[in-house]
Amino acid sequence: MQFSEKAFKVTWLILAGFIAKIVVEILHEGGHLLVAFLTNGYVEEVYISPLWPYESSHVIANVKGFYAKLLFAVAGITVVIFFCFIATFIVMPKIRGIDRKFLVAVYPFLVWFSFWSFLNALGYMVLGSFKPFDDIKAITTMLKINSIYFLPLAIILAVPLIVRISDENAKMMEMLFPSLTGKKWVGPLIWIFAVLVTLLVIIPGSSYNFNGNFVFFLLLLLMSFLPFLFSTLLYYVFRD
Repeated sequence: MQFSEKAFKVTWLILAGFIAKIVVEILHEGGHLLVAFLTNGYVEEVYISPLWPYESSHVIANVKGFYAKLLFAVAGITVVIFFCFIATFIVMPKIRGIDRKFLVAVYPFLVWFSFWSFLNALGYMVLGSFKPFDDIKAITTMLKINSIYFLPLAIILAVPLIVRISDENAKMMEMLFPSLTGKKWVGPLIWIFAVLVTLLVIIPGSSYNFNGNFVFFLLLLLMSFLPFLFSTLLYYVFRD
């Protein structure tokens, strides 16, 4: 592979990751926005942060009625989970037979889209199960339930997604860089970014403001390694 071609692919891989992150944020906030419009709510402010997850995006809307408010609260997470499963289990397995040049352009975006969707929705649920905030806080308050119920739900949704996203990441990286073919560590590699994202969330100054609870920070950091460890175990033990 020529250096210029490899440099182009690396550049696009990074850029596709950033674009996918923004698209996922737009989808999340777009879910809230759609419910606000459909229920005749008044939208006061829409903000999409290019710095998410360090700085959170938001839609501020005046929505009337219990069910409208509940739909508004769950819409962001629900829309992102829906599109995550569509991209991961339907779109990506179907596109590998298309023209290679087009595949080089679209495949990295789709892998990153699935990854960011995973973190946006399920990371939100895991984080909110321990420290309710924003949508999770609104949902638990309205339904009068304990936020910890979001944890098993997030785990159930996460397991198949970790398996499929790892596999798609391995196939995508092998397509871009044939020298990586057969390397078991390639599939789990994407989950290292979950650890980096967690660091952005818990550092002082982020939008999530967890009041410097060191034990909680350590718990979150340890949990952020679980997708990587699970994926690595899958590749090195169960698929050996």
